[in-house]
Amino acid sequence: MAELSGGRDKLYSEVVVGRKTQKVYKITVASRDNQTAQTIKEMMKLQIKPAKIKVVIEYIKTLRDGREQIETGGIKEAETLQNNITDNLGDKIETHIQRPHKTKTENNQHTGGNLHSQHRGHPNSTESRDRCRKRGNYSQIHI
Repeated sequence: MAELSGGRDKLYSEVVVGRKTQKVYKITVASRDNQTAQTIKEMMKLQIKPAKIKVVIEYIKTLRDGREQIETGGIKEAETLQNNITDNLGDKIETHIQRPHKTKTENNQHTGGNLHSQHRGHPNSTESRDRCRKRGNYSQIHI
């Protein structure tokens, strides 16, 4: 950990404050005719010109099952690339855009920060009886 001038270590929350993660959009490209991944790459290089349609491709990765995964910088670029692939190679290649998942804070804005619900267990459990006894509520004990 890095030292501050005051002699104490920086907290993790101090280091990452204000940091935004960049959302990544990936396009999965698969062959309809059971062609190899290398053949898919060659077809795309010859018929799809990313520089001409002004799309930035971060990388192309070959997956284990023979599909290609293309990472782009934004959703508009991913949609433009997918539309161009469908127009030029739609009969030979199928595409799918993988959108990024929402983070916990995006999913749970309405909960006020409580990300976990409490698990109460079975009403006849010993935990439930002990909880009722501590509150002095003996009428809720199910025996």
